[in-house]
Amino acid sequence: MSTGITPTTELEAVNTILANIGETETNSLEDETFIDALAARKLLTSVTRELQTRSWFWNTDVERKMQRNLQGEIIVAANTMSIQPAGVDRGLSIVQRGSRLYDRKNHTYNFDKDITCTITIALPFDEMPESARRFATLRAARMFQEQTLSSESLAQGDRIDESLAYAALMNDHVRVAGFSYLTGSPTSRDVMMRRRV
Repeated sequence: MSTGITPTTELEAVNTILANIGETETNSLEDETFIDALAARKLLTSVTRELQTRSWFWNTDVERKMQRNLQGEIIVAANTMSIQPAGVDRGLSIVQRGSRLYDRKNHTYNFDKDITCTITIALPFDEMPESARRFATLRAARMFQEQTLSSESLAQGDRIDESLAYAALMNDHVRVAGFSYLTGSPTSRDVMMRRRV
């Protein structure tokens, strides 16, 4: 039987941020007259983006084949946060420049074959796992409170909540990425070594 409990929505996250400073909740993310709600959502987006500059089990595609277009260029998606050659192409000197891959050794955007890459992407808030949503929400709530009220007593409790949420996120990551690590995935090794927010 369903309990009616679902993962945190972006609207609920914004309202959590507002509630943390004693502000009234909003019924819509599109209400442009509610300045605090707009600011809370903007901060939540910034924190979510910052979180996803790192490779997590849920925002990283491992050994994905990147196909060339008719001009021989490889175009990367707009939400790509980082990309690196992987698998059989791991040793290639290729980086992202703008919306395309660039071959640093041969000084060209043109490739004579498709390239296998590991890609970290930025997902919308509602596509992240609940542990990531909760951490982003509580981190944004703590930052928003510090920017608006600057209450040290509130900040202490916020920091504890944020730390607990980060621990839960890390637990999820190690549980999933740890399994991949045993398979020898280079991405999993890199992810586990770089974990820090």
